[in-house]
Amino acid sequence: MKILIKLQSYLSVLGIVAASLCLLQSDAWGELIDEEIYRISIEPQVTVPAISAAEILSGSNSQTVATAEELTGLPLPFNPQITRDLPGLWRMQIPTSESPDSLHITYDLQGANGNFSKLSSIDNSSSEITVNLQSLPLTVVSQDPDTALVEGGVRLVLDPTFARVAGKYKGTLTITVTGP
Repeated sequence: MKILIKLQSYLSVLGIVAASLCLLQSDAWGELIDEEIYRISIEPQVTVPAISAAEILSGSNSQTVATAEELTGLPLPFNPQITRDLPGLWRMQIPTSESPDSLHITYDLQGANGNFSKLSSIDNSSSEITVNLQSLPLTVVSQDPDTALVEGGVRLVLDPTFARVAGKYKGTLTITVTGP
């Protein structure tokens, strides 16, 4: 059983917005998947808190230089890692005979410009934000004698160092859930 979820993600100065498209497929030709048990749902829209100027700037230290040449030796004042958690991004119903630990979840991101592990600017495709994706722990939300409802999410570690322009950034997040 393999389930793919694609999310269209937008990052702007005001945050990240995701809209979803869900695709269910089987690894074996002609294999029937019990859609009632392996039902998956996803938030139609996820809004992440805005990235503040304080998060981007690594400190309030200021330095004075006399010439432009003195600027080349100064460290960049930008924070190279801004973290956003998206818990509860998706939910899936599984049989209680299967352990949530038997599910294998992978997250892949592709910018609108085609580059992987990036979000790209809507206005300038060469302006990118590098994103490291980290799976959040699975949570069992509810359980009955036959099924369990499992919830998963992802942590986005954003590196805005190479973002050349302010504005909205876009990409597609693909979530692949595989299991026994």
